[in-house]
Amino acid sequence: MLQEDIDDFVATWHEAQENSAAARQSLEDFLGMTWDEYRLWVEHPESLRFIAAAHKAKQPVATVLSTLDRTGVAARSSEQGEARKLLRWLIDHGRVEECPR
Repeated sequence: MLQEDIDDFVATWHEAQENSAAARQSLEDFLGMTWDEYRLWVEHPESLRFIAAAHKAKQPVATVLSTLDRTGVAARSSEQGEARKLLRWLIDHGRVEECPR
C-alpha cells in the first residue's frame, strides 16, 4: 500500500454517506488496521510500508521491524535503518516491551 492509496481510502471514508457501512466504522477499521498500527501510522506516516509488510506476513509490526534483515522485507539499508529507528521508538514509548524475534 502506498501513501497515495491510503490518502484515497481516507478520502473515501470521509466522503461516505451518513449511515453507510463505511461511515459506521472507525477510520482504523476501515483501513484494516489495528489501533496500534493506526497510531503508529498517524505518528510516523513512513511506517505505512512496514504495516503493509506486517499484514502480508501476518505478523505484528514490531516483529517485522525486528526481522527485516532475515526476512528480506526491506532490501535497502536505508529502510533497515528506518525500521530499526521505528522499533527503537516503539520500545522507548512502551508500545513493545522488548525486541520481538
